[in-house]
Amino acid sequence: MNAISELKKFKIKIDKELEKFLNGKLRESEKIDPSARKMVKIIKDFVLRAGKRLRPAFVYFAYKACGGKDEEAIIYAAQVSEFLHTMAIIHDDIIDQSEKRRGKPTIHKSLGLNTAILAGDLCFVFADEVFTRSTFEDRIIKKARKIYNLSRQEVIFGQYLDVLAPEEKRVDEEKIMKILEYKSGKYTIERPLHLGAVLANASQKDSEVFSCYGIPLGIAFQIQDDILGMFGQERKVGKPIDSDLKEGKKTLLVIKALEKLKGEEKKKFLSLLGNKNCHLEDLEWVRRMIKKTGALDYSRELAKILIKKANKAVKNYPFQKEGKQYLLGIADYMLSRKY
Repeated sequence: MNAISELKKFKIKIDKELEKFLNGKLRESEKIDPSARKMVKIIKDFVLRAGKRLRPAFVYFAYKACGGKDEEAIIYAAQVSEFLHTMAIIHDDIIDQSEKRRGKPTIHKSLGLNTAILAGDLCFVFADEVFTRSTFEDRIIKKARKIYNLSRQEVIFGQYLDVLAPEEKRVDEEKIMKILEYKSGKYTIERPLHLGAVLANASQKDSEVFSCYGIPLGIAFQIQDDILGMFGQERKVGKPIDSDLKEGKKTLLVIKALEKLKGEEKKKFLSLLGNKNCHLEDLEWVRRMIKKTGALDYSRELAKILIKKANKAVKNYPFQKEGKQYLLGIADYMLSRKY
C-alpha cells in the first residue's frame, strides 16, 4: 500500500464531509447575522484551503485496522479530530503572534484577535456537534467522548507547557519530550487512533498497541516539524522561516545546541532566541550553530529511532490489513520527510 496515495484518497472523502458540514453552519449563521456568517465562512475557507488530514486519517485507519465496516459513519465521525486541530492551530497562531498559516494570513489577521479566539472556540462546538449527530450507538459514542475530552485537555496542557518554556531558565530534554508528547504526540496520533479503535468496538489491547505506536510517532512528527520550522522554506512550511526563532521556541534543536555552546557563541545564541528584530543573517548563524553542535543530527537520529519504535509496535500485531498497512506506510513517510 502507498500510504500517501491512500491519505490523498481519504482527504477527498473527508473534505466532502467537512464542506457539507460547514455549508450547513453557513446557512445557520445567516439566520443570526451577516457578521456571524462571515466568521463561519473564514473558518470554512481555512479548514478547506490545505492540510493533509493526518489526524482524522488516524481515526479512520485505526477503525479499519480494528475491523470497522461502516465507511459512511467513520468518515463523518473523523471530522472531530479535524475540528479539534483547527481550534488548536487558530489559538496557537494567536499565542505565537503568527502572521501566516498554510501560506495565507492567520485567522486573527483576517478577523482580529477577539473574533479569532471565538472562531477557535466555535470549532470546539462543531466537534461536539459531530458527536451528537453521529450514527454510532450511544454506548460507543459515550466511550469516544471520554477519549475526545481527554484529548482536548491534553492538547491545552501541552500548549500551556510550551507557552511557559521560553520563560523558564532551564528547559532540559526531558521537559521538551513531555511538551512534544502532550502538544503533539497524543492529540495528533495516539488519541485519534484510540477514537477509531473505540468506534470499532475494539479491545483494550488494541488501544494499548496504538499507544505504543502513536506516542513515539507523534513525538517524532513534532521533532521533524521543528526541524522544518528552523530549516525549511516558507513556501513549504506555510509560515515565515524565522518565526520559531523570533518566538523563542525552545525545541529539541535549541536545547541540544545550548548544551554544547560556550562563551560568546552561547551568549549570542540566547540573545537571538525570542528576538523580534533578528534578521535573515541571524537565522543563518543560528542554523550554523545548530548544525555545528550536532543538535540537528541528534534530533534527526532520535526521530528515526522513535519512528522505528512505532513501526515495531504494530508490525507483528494482528490488525486488519488495510489499516495496518497504512500505519506502517505513513510512519515510513514521516521518516522520509525533508526540509
